[in-house]
Amino acid sequence: MKAILLLFVLFIDLSLGCIHLGGTQANAQAKVVLDAHSAGNGLSTWNITTSHPNELIIISAGGYGTGGDSLDITPGTVTVNGHNATYLNEGLWLSQNFSWNASIWAYMAPIPGTYTCTCTETGLITPYYFNFASSVYQPNCPIGLNLSNIVIGGTDSNHGPTTISATITTTEKGSWIYGTVDNNDNGATGTVAWNGQLTETDNTYISDGVDGAQADSTYALAGTYTITSTDIGASNVWMTIALIAVQPNESCCNLADS
Repeated sequence: MKAILLLFVLFIDLSLGCIHLGGTQANAQAKVVLDAHSAGNGLSTWNITTSHPNELIIISAGGYGTGGDSLDITPGTVTVNGHNATYLNEGLWLSQNFSWNASIWAYMAPIPGTYTCTCTETGLITPYYFNFASSVYQPNCPIGLNLSNIVIGGTDSNHGPTTISATITTTEKGSWIYGTVDNNDNGATGTVAWNGQLTETDNTYISDGVDGAQADSTYALAGTYTITSTDIGASNVWMTIALIAVQPNESCCNLADS
C-alpha cells in the first residue's frame, strides 16, 4: 500500500515537472520553451495564437522616429486584446534628428487562442514599424508562467559598428532568453545575425537597409550571457538591442517532501 501511495505521489509530482528522491527535490523538465511567434510586418496590429493555458506573450515594438521623438513606453502603448501589456525595457538611440527604438513588453495569456497585439505608433514614422510577438510556456506546469518569472536584461544602442551586445543573468536552469534588434544599415543590405547564441524567429525588412528582428533560445544552465547581434554586410549602422528572460515557475515544484 505504501509503495502504491509513493508511486501515486511521484506520478503527480512528475506531472508538475519535479522528482523527489531520497528526501531531496530535483527539477525534471523545468524549462521555458517557445510556443508560437509572429511579426507585424510593418503593421501596428497583428496576431499570435497560443496553444497552452497560462502562457506569457512577449512583444517587441519599435521603429524609426524623427525630430527627437520615439515610441512611448507608458501604459496603453502596447495592448493585447484591448488590455495593457506591461513594459519591460528598451534599447533606444535618440538624437534631435531621429531615433531608433526596440522595446519589450509582456502579457499573461490565460487560455489558448488567438490574441491581437496593437501598438500605438505615436512618435514613429510609417511604415518603419518593427513589431513582433512570441509566446512561451513551461511544459508540465499547469499553473503556467506569470510576470514574476521575467528577468529584465540589458539594452544598448550604437552608431557605426556593425555589432551590438547586451548582457543578461539568469538564476534558474532552463530559462528562455529573448532578444530584439532594430537596425538602419545606411541604405545597405545587411543581414541580421545572432552569432549562434539566439535563433532568429522573425525578421522584418522595410526599405533602405532598415530592418528589425526577434530571436530566442532556451539555455540549459543558469548564468550570465552576453548576446551579440551582427549586421552582416552593412556599414555605419544605427543599432538598438534589448534582452529579457523568462525563468521556470518554481511553484510547480513546491510539493513538500515527507
